[in-house]
Amino acid sequence: MRSHPTLRRAIGYTVAAVALLHAAGCSAPAWLGPAVEVAGTAMAVNSDNSMPPRNRVEAQLRVSASQLDFGTIGTAARALRPLEVRNISRFDLTLVTARTSGPCFTLVAASAFPITLSPNDATTLTVAMSNQAAAGCDGRLEIKTDSAAAGLVAIRLKGRVGW
Repeated sequence: MRSHPTLRRAIGYTVAAVALLHAAGCSAPAWLGPAVEVAGTAMAVNSDNSMPPRNRVEAQLRVSASQLDFGTIGTAARALRPLEVRNISRFDLTLVTARTSGPCFTLVAASAFPITLSPNDATTLTVAMSNQAAAGCDGRLEIKTDSAAAGLVAIRLKGRVGW
């Protein structure tokens, strides 16, 4: 039995959409029923039905810490903490932007973006904490990549200003 080309194309679009949902950590819509299951590597499709470059889908990164704790700094002090970001995939990965939130935190040399990392390459980002808050300070460092697999990585930042 042969299927019609339009039906094959519609099934392909559905599988691609479910694969993208799966890659984003979402489940397939209920109207597809329990028979639809996606396993393996996610597949992305451009709006013109072409495949995007593989690195945009599969590149992944590893950060040296999920949190940077600055401890307690003096009222006239500034503390720096390094964070290594490594491309652990077989494809180039671009760090598009990085930004900090919270009144005490800044990214040192933030103008260096975008940064492209080849496979297994690493770069070090440095976060500074200053005495802008009266007591405790919490924030985040968000690193945005060009990869669907890596996406946006958030690192918790915390510290205290004291004597």
